[in-house]
Amino acid sequence: NGLAFTAGAADQIASWYPEKEHGLFTYHFLNGLRGKADRDRDQAVTAREMERYLRDKVPYRARRMFNREQTPQVVGADKGQVLVRYE
Repeated sequence: NGLAFTAGAADQIASWYPEKEHGLFTYHFLNGLRGKADRDRDQAVTAREMERYLRDKVPYRARRMFNREQTPQVVGADKGQVLVRYE
């Protein structure tokens, strides 16, 4: 029943985001939890929505800022699982 989120693939470097004082993955993961990953605007963020959000944001920033690949990975059976729900 678990889900695992990683900052990148096994052969990639997880980048730091100096101006945000977080890792690149962490910065976008937290923004996703705050609602930016809620694509269908149903006041809930699922693992699938988070995966899409992270795979859109993190690789783009890693290429632009550091000229390297960083592709977040999400592993688990139930990507429809709700990570956070808003009132």
